[in-house]
Amino acid sequence: MNREIVYHGSKFRNQKSLDPRNSGFGKNYVYATDNFVEAVIFLGERRNSLQATWNTDCDVPFFCERAEGVFDKWYSGTKGSVYVLSKREFKRDPKLSKHEYISTYPVKVLDEIEIPDAKDYLLSKLRIVNYKDRRTLFPDDNDLVRMCINGLDKYGVEYTVRKLRELQPDLEKEFLIELDKQKKMNEI
Repeated sequence: MNREIVYHGSKFRNQKSLDPRNSGFGKNYVYATDNFVEAVIFLGERRNSLQATWNTDCDVPFFCERAEGVFDKWYSGTKGSVYVLSKREFKRDPKLSKHEYISTYPVKVLDEIEIPDAKDYLLSKLRIVNYKDRRTLFPDDNDLVRMCINGLDKYGVEYTVRKLRELQPDLEKEFLIELDKQKKMNEI
């Protein structure tokens, strides 16, 4: 593995440089990862940890659905490119996963690797855990409310509530109750 490069997955092809875009958190970044498989994961439409989780650092890398049918929804018919970029153009942010990097400046593309079928590629690289099997295999991956509370520093309350309403509406009330408990505990 070349430690001087990072990857960026995109549905847009033939790019010579990548410009910072709104990340959904009010800031403009170019995102990259030092893990090629994760760059392909990022080809998926509207990825969100409320709907899936993955780990490429374990003995059996996996993609686990947190909502029914997410893997097929995100990757069936998905194609794109993984861009190879210089790691020197990026920095780490402690709020991101250990594989993610950001740049606030346009980044020159060093190479482009076409991914003709993201679903087929990921099926060859990851164990896919369907929604109905997730709690049997990952019993502690059931507290999405706790995950949302822990992610408030990164995402903020407004964004978290909006995403819960959109992606896991059954959890909004539970989240707001837990948020209220957290606020009261911090006042003590």
